[in-house]
Amino acid sequence: VNAEEDFVTLEKKAKGNDSLESQLQTKINDKFSMFSSCVIDSLKSISIENDVFKVDLQNKGGQVKQVTLKGYKTYYKKPVEFFTKNGNNYGLNLSIGEKVINTQDLFFKIFVNNKLYLNNNPIKVSGKDSIIVSMRLIPNNPNGENDNNYFQNAKQYIEYKYTLRGNDYRLGYGIIFNNMQDIVTDDNEIEMNWVSELKLKEKDADIERKNSSIYYLLSDEVDYLKENGRDDNKKENAIPIKWINYKQQFFLTSILATKN
Repeated sequence: VNAEEDFVTLEKKAKGNDSLESQLQTKINDKFSMFSSCVIDSLKSISIENDVFKVDLQNKGGQVKQVTLKGYKTYYKKPVEFFTKNGNNYGLNLSIGEKVINTQDLFFKIFVNNKLYLNNNPIKVSGKDSIIVSMRLIPNNPNGENDNNYFQNAKQYIEYKYTLRGNDYRLGYGIIFNNMQDIVTDDNEIEMNWVSELKLKEKDADIERKNSSIYYLLSDEVDYLKENGRDDNKKENAIPIKWINYKQQFFLTSILATKN
């Protein structure tokens, strides 16, 4: 079993070979422990949109994979999309006993307004309406099958809760640990990684790159990485960050904390 390949690819190669399948399952169980059932699944997406933009979410990692603005075009008259293909990735590093796993490697289950999402229909909201799409990372069922009935009624999960309102450029994003204290052993703090490859939106790529950086608010002071790349790595010594964004020439992508 080649550890450099993802487990979905390895599963396809091992199919029909009892020895390889057994090796693969042993490797998955060893690495992912109580989340071993979340390692291999089919990619599934859901599109949600409101009056001003469309968001594409994916079950692998429970992530936002694309944001497309309405009413705006690039210099080349194409829709304004924020990320390159598969260019937006984020996840939590979690301690599971002595193991550390990252949620972006795992498959979440999609829920819409607390109901398991089993179709491929896009969802639209407008005006004062809103919708909640939840991505739930559900550990193995200790009492039986990992089936839809178990997923719908599971009481233990990590949830990414996305809230979309009808006329708002913000997408609500909450991280909820529901009855996970016996599985996730991190002590009060969770590390999050966020990496984005931003898509070209303006005529001159060089100018856009020179005007792109990362800005963030520490306590009451805004700081940033210099656009020329001279300080593309900073340590802030665990000072709480109130918001952080990827800034391009005219557009930015942000995470804003509602609490300190």
